[in-house]
Amino acid sequence: MVPMLISLCSWWNIVCKIEKGLDDAFRFVMEGVFNIFYAVITELVTIAVKAIVKTVGTMWLSVPNPNIGDAEGHPVPVVEFMQGRIMYLAVVCATVSLIVAGMRMAWTQRGEALRPMFKSLLTFMIVTFLGVALVSVLITLTNEFSNWVIHDPGDGMTFNQRIDKAFDAKFPGKLIFVLTVGIGAILTSIIQIGLMFVRNGMLILLVGVLPLAAAATDTELGKAWFRKICGWIAAFLAYKPVAALIFSASLRMMGADDGNWATAATGVAMMLMSVIALPALIKFVAPATGG
Repeated sequence: MVPMLISLCSWWNIVCKIEKGLDDAFRFVMEGVFNIFYAVITELVTIAVKAIVKTVGTMWLSVPNPNIGDAEGHPVPVVEFMQGRIMYLAVVCATVSLIVAGMRMAWTQRGEALRPMFKSLLTFMIVTFLGVALVSVLITLTNEFSNWVIHDPGDGMTFNQRIDKAFDAKFPGKLIFVLTVGIGAILTSIIQIGLMFVRNGMLILLVGVLPLAAAATDTELGKAWFRKICGWIAAFLAYKPVAALIFSASLRMMGADDGNWATAATGVAMMLMSVIALPALIKFVAPATGG
């Protein structure tokens, strides 16, 4: 009886070992299949996301610039219409400023009261005759600078090559990273396109009312208004190059040579931060303009 039990135990051990071996082999095969499947899916998603980012990533840069003035610096019909309707009010403000300055001079018997008035009139004339041309030049310069920042191969790599480098890096959780960047790039591009159209409209509106604010700079309220409008114009002009700088820096971080996951994640966060550049710029200039 005892030898029979020993024999059965030996056979049972053999069966257990066979079962364990089969289980290990099955797990090894399934793990290999999963790794291959994950690698293939990651590669396909990476190729698709790279193509999407290359296509829509800088689409917001292609939004046409606002047409403020022609080649000779004359305002376009829309700006001319706005300035023409408010020019009557601007002339009234300038005339009132001149009368008030004359009354001050007569009361104080000093010519110092004429200095703010002359400064206000000079500001009004410069804005009226040169404001449109100056803003048009600045729009062109900011647009050229933005394109240069994005596409300049200063590090020996073009924009598409930087995209390839950013997505070809190897680190854990790459599939999640690629999906996050793809979704982030699409959302960022859509929001940026909308903000670019808002920027265009606001620049036209601000340039249209700028002469009226300049005519009122003889008063404290008019000075604050004029400074705030100039600050807003500066913010909307600077938005495109600032967003381009943030976007370009994010690509360089995502494609860093160290392949660090934290560095790549910081690059993704920076890319999403380019959306809030416009509100940040407006908040930045608000204190300086008395807002």
